[in-house]
Amino acid sequence: MKMIAIAAVGALALALPGAVSASVMVYDIVGSGHHAIFTLPSQPTDLAVSLPGDQFALYGTGTFDGVADVIGVTFYTNPYPDPLIPAGGLSYVHGSVEWTWDVAGPQLYSGTEAAPTLLAFGPTVFTDLFTGDDVTISATEAVPEPATWAMMAIGFGLIGGAYRAQRRKIAFA
Repeated sequence: MKMIAIAAVGALALALPGAVSASVMVYDIVGSGHHAIFTLPSQPTDLAVSLPGDQFALYGTGTFDGVADVIGVTFYTNPYPDPLIPAGGLSYVHGSVEWTWDVAGPQLYSGTEAAPTLLAFGPTVFTDLFTGDDVTISATEAVPEPATWAMMAIGFGLIGGAYRAQRRKIAFA
């Protein structure tokens, strides 16, 4: 009975990190003398706008030139229906400064505008549609927090301990 309880606690400890920490994307945008960093869930569900076949928008927090503030990000399938402009892009609006980047480049998500999945990509140069400036954007998955790693290690330890205790019982029986 004790072994079942230990195994159950270990299994719960292993299951919790996946449920607790959803995948998060970290965005880094540099261009026109400014720098923004913000995070968004990789599969956002709290969309401010969702227009099928065109765009979806999210609100979040981030830093702009080192100052924390609310940001708005809109992801487009094609920011302007022009065959010369690449098929994707995004608009970034920084609240208190009212700084905007409207960039065109590769599509930055898969799925539909109602249920998007944000894509990770290395530094990619986009063109600001209004200023013509180069803007470098990268999106990477966030590394799990230390608490997540600790919980996983504890789970493995409990499972290993339960297995070892069970082997000892069998050997002495």
